[in-house]
Amino acid sequence: MLKAYKVVVLAVYVLAALVSIGYNFGNGVTVSSGAGTLTTGGVVTEVDGLPIKSVNSWYDSIKVSGSHFITFNGNSYELSSDLLKNITVKELKRNNLDLGIDLQGGTRVLLKPAEKVSPETVNTAIIPVLQSRINAYGLQEIVLHSECDIENCFVVVEIAGESKDVIERLLASRGNFEAKIPNEISLVSGKGSLSLGGTTHEIEKTGAELKIDSIPHKQGDIVSVDDIDQEIVNYTDSSVFLYSSILKGNDIENVFTDSTRSVLQNTGTGYRFAFSILLSRDGAERFAKVTSGMTIDPASGNYLKYPIILYLDNKPVTQLSIASDLAGRVLTEISIEGFRQERKDAVSERSTLQSILKAGALPVSLEIVNIESVSPKLGSGFIDSAIKSAAFAIIAVTLVVLVRYRSFRIALPMVLTSVGEVIILLGVSAHGNDLPWMVALGINIILIGLAYQKKNHVDFMDVFGVLLVPFMAVFFSWTIDLAVIAGIIAFIGTGISQMIIISDEVDRNRLIPISPWEKIKKAFSMVFASAITVISAMFALLFIGVGLVKGFAITSIVGVLIGVLVTRPAYSQIVEIVLSGKK
Repeated sequence: MLKAYKVVVLAVYVLAALVSIGYNFGNGVTVSSGAGTLTTGGVVTEVDGLPIKSVNSWYDSIKVSGSHFITFNGNSYELSSDLLKNITVKELKRNNLDLGIDLQGGTRVLLKPAEKVSPETVNTAIIPVLQSRINAYGLQEIVLHSECDIENCFVVVEIAGESKDVIERLLASRGNFEAKIPNEISLVSGKGSLSLGGTTHEIEKTGAELKIDSIPHKQGDIVSVDDIDQEIVNYTDSSVFLYSSILKGNDIENVFTDSTRSVLQNTGTGYRFAFSILLSRDGAERFAKVTSGMTIDPASGNYLKYPIILYLDNKPVTQLSIASDLAGRVLTEISIEGFRQERKDAVSERSTLQSILKAGALPVSLEIVNIESVSPKLGSGFIDSAIKSAAFAIIAVTLVVLVRYRSFRIALPMVLTSVGEVIILLGVSAHGNDLPWMVALGINIILIGLAYQKKNHVDFMDVFGVLLVPFMAVFFSWTIDLAVIAGIIAFIGTGISQMIIISDEVDRNRLIPISPWEKIKKAFSMVFASAITVISAMFALLFIGVGLVKGFAITSIVGVLIGVLVTRPAYSQIVEIVLSGKK
């Protein structure tokens, strides 16, 4: 065993990778976007008594209109097909591999700041605000990170199971909140007054000029009067129309989402939603100042003449009537209301407003550079296609190697070694338990030590490989997406080509009176040259690439390191035994 210790090192790390990946043999699908009883994150195991084994079987089961009996988190419920069609699901998490949205379904958004910002600003000022919005909205399984190239920084957001319109409203909005109250000041002989909290401010129109407290202004100006911004919207000889800004984003101290202060009501023609927000003392006092001098609407008798209009990113989102008995009062809690005809639209709009107001404004506007959505059903198809592609690649390689060498003694170890290094690569990427890697590291260190004592060929690269693989598995992990799968398939091809180089070099020089070890060292000089070339090229992509390119680069670098440090040395020992006639 010690003479073939490199093969044993490979086998130990393959077992550690399999344990780290793990597998869940249960049936069911996970709810990725829930509604009603079927909440997000729960598991559906049966529909109408039939087991649900995949995303496809879920969608096939709910095609028929009417009611269905759903087994959800171990309990049975009778739910209508109309409700079930609004629910999205994804495959049950079978293992510790983190699959990208192109394999499990969801939405990927690439956001670019409207102004040039530093990576530090993106990571400390933009991403935390977006993360707060996402958390407040209640979304789960989000990947949120920055990607910077030579010129620009981007924010990449991957969210499982949400539609594009929700993501656009939630993430692309800068979140600048403002509340304004319109006010019309009557002029008599070109003169009038603006009353704010008992203080009177003189307004005078002379020709085309408007003066407030003797200071001239023009239409469109924003004037600070008694610490309240007043926008001069329009003025005539008989009146001046102003917008008083009473609230800004920093005046919101809390957004209430509990059931007593966040409600949804069916009005017969649609759904009305409302939720309360807690205001700062300064904001409440500005409200009191502006409303203290306002007149009552004669048509209703119960409300002031003008409402509060709420703006988000300079766009009005809703307006609230002000009860006449609230005029001049310092209110630290107000209610925001809205209306949508569909229930799901009302819930989505309320959640979006709550999350944006709660998280606050972004330091810069964000532009959506690209947004793509993949359904869970399509993602499941991608996984099947990827597995078939990898299987086809292995079969094709096996046939080529058999034709080349006409011997299973060469072809079989080559294919098994290639499968082993793919398993190790997936195990390193898995978000799994570190214990199997630590156990494997201990076993292999002992093995290397015993081999060295027995005067076997143990060099620095053997020790480095034994230490590096567990280190990468413990401290690194990444998402498996289509780019990574493409990298794995390419990695299979390059790995086989390097093993062919090793086999050919030993076979070609079998009559030359030098040891098999010397022949293998000569082959490895070519393998290392090829590996260094690949790693150098991938490092360039890793640091200047964005998005999917990085996944391909990471897979290629880690795969090459595993190959040249663990699997190629193990295969070289097999070749040494087979082609030299040893057993």
